[in-house]
Amino acid sequence: MKKLVYIVASPTSMQSFILPRIDWLKKEYEVVCICSPGPEHEEARARGMRTIELPIARRIAPWQDLKSLWALYRTLRREKPDMVHSMTPKAGLLGMAAAWLTGVRVRMHTFTGLIFPWRTGLLHHVLKMTDRLTCFFANVINPEGPGVKHLLEEAHITKKPLNIIANGNINGVDLQRFAPGRGRAEKRAELGYGDGDVVFSFVGRLVADKGIPELVDCFVRLHREHPEVRLLLIGREEPEVDPLPEETRRQIRQHEAIHCAGAQADVVPWYAASDIYVLPSHREGFCNSLLEAGAMELPCITYDVCGCNDVVNDETGILIPPYEKGKLYESMLRLHAERVLCIQLGRSAREKIASQFERKSVMRALREFYAGIEYS
Repeated sequence: MKKLVYIVASPTSMQSFILPRIDWLKKEYEVVCICSPGPEHEEARARGMRTIELPIARRIAPWQDLKSLWALYRTLRREKPDMVHSMTPKAGLLGMAAAWLTGVRVRMHTFTGLIFPWRTGLLHHVLKMTDRLTCFFANVINPEGPGVKHLLEEAHITKKPLNIIANGNINGVDLQRFAPGRGRAEKRAELGYGDGDVVFSFVGRLVADKGIPELVDCFVRLHREHPEVRLLLIGREEPEVDPLPEETRRQIRQHEAIHCAGAQADVVPWYAASDIYVLPSHREGFCNSLLEAGAMELPCITYDVCGCNDVVNDETGILIPPYEKGKLYESMLRLHAERVLCIQLGRSAREKIASQFERKSVMRALREFYAGIEYS
């Protein structure tokens, strides 16, 4: 049995990227995951995956990065994997460098999203260089979707082949789990929402890069004109990485129609309780929450940016120009008023996701891809 080692920076990335595929891979591979310490390791081990806790900083931290690189080098020398597959930017740079130094034959990196296109000045060039180094050390490069591939090509990050698996996305969507309306009545009753309430929702990290300040501002304005609207925010803040403005935090805490539920192990009932999904994200790799919301037959409003426009089009939701808060408000107002349109968009969204991003088909494509590179 071949040994496959995954490397990600944070345990939440392990939980969202690696765990959904473990049952599909563990019969063919000995799967090990290296990432920073956290309680998520217990869940992973209970699912039958061996994990190694090794601190990897998500931000630029030269001294910590050197220590992590040395620790990764020593760990890979001990583990002797047949293949190392990294995801997330810092894990990619350090993981691919350590795998190259230890002579691992198959070194694969998945670009789940790019940062440099949205940064300026010296940081822009530093981030481009780190992505180029990641590609230098890797010999199999996997952009998560067409948008990420286009940005890599446009910036001339590498001349190596860029391989998209299936139609893109890391793991696809479990359509049996993300079933329309599943748990809707119970969750709305728990929240005290009536039949006349129109519920907008967001699932993800509560950070500025996800457009939370714009979303909250637009919702507060909409609520003044239509008191029956509600907003669900599902996710945790990351003040150490991308803090929200204090005014946005105050509005979230104090507004009577905004319910901030924090991170949730099961997001399905929260989607089900919703009528419209909104993601004004400034950048994405290939957005899981848009896939999940669409699978739940929710119409989606999102910015026309890489990773979002891979999922949403005019038949499944509303794409709006990036950062145009006025257009975001108008789209929320429109879907609040046009319930028939919401139903049409939601049904089209589930049909698209079922045909292109269903988990079984994505996992079959992943296994075939692994098998194709295993002896190359």
